[in-house]
Amino acid sequence: MTCPQAGDPPLTTPSNGLYALTSTDRGLSPASSVSAAAGGPRVRSRSVRGALNGAALAVGLAVAGLSGCSGGSPAAQDQPSTGPPTSVQPSSSPTPSAEQLAVEHAYAAFWRVLPGASRAKTDSARVGLLVPIATDPELTQLITGFHQMHQQGRALYGFNVPRATVTDLSAQRAVVRDCQDSHSAGVEKVATGDHLTVGVSRHLVTSVMLLRGHQWKVSSVRYAAAGTSC
Repeated sequence: MTCPQAGDPPLTTPSNGLYALTSTDRGLSPASSVSAAAGGPRVRSRSVRGALNGAALAVGLAVAGLSGCSGGSPAAQDQPSTGPPTSVQPSSSPTPSAEQLAVEHAYAAFWRVLPGASRAKTDSARVGLLVPIATDPELTQLITGFHQMHQQGRALYGFNVPRATVTDLSAQRAVVRDCQDSHSAGVEKVATGDHLTVGVSRHLVTSVMLLRGHQWKVSSVRYAAAGTSC
């Protein structure tokens, strides 16, 4: 298993056998809101949460997309980095700052990692892949959701391609607006390779990223209602 980055707390094993990271934060239970955040709304309006709960065909589809948020129980107690409280201009400025570029690169890395994490064979392997790019509440939901997908014999295929803009940036927090291209990504049956869902070419995704140590990590992902243009 890939070890968590420096600054991340030790892993604990809850009674359900899933790995989690200790935290003093509080959020919604993964059972009450499970989201793999793996791509915007798909055809047939299937949803992320439904698939991960075993009731729908897709991860990354309409319930997370239509309800508009991903929440979850705490899985990580990342230590915020110290720094001045001053805000930085968003990436709508002609020349993005080095920190804006760091946010955009970390955001793109998040989406690149998800397909491989969904195919990991063990919870330990999933944790090792996800801890470097996600923090709570998104982290817990991904660990829980991919565990359930694995049990169902499903995984993500393809890649969601970001068209991202940093719209707000401070010392510890960034907001990313993404007109994401998911037309060649979705959920498939691992055994047969049959595609259960397919994404759309343009869908608005808004994500919050937090600076943990020296690494920007995705904390939450929200999908605009189906049909929202971007």
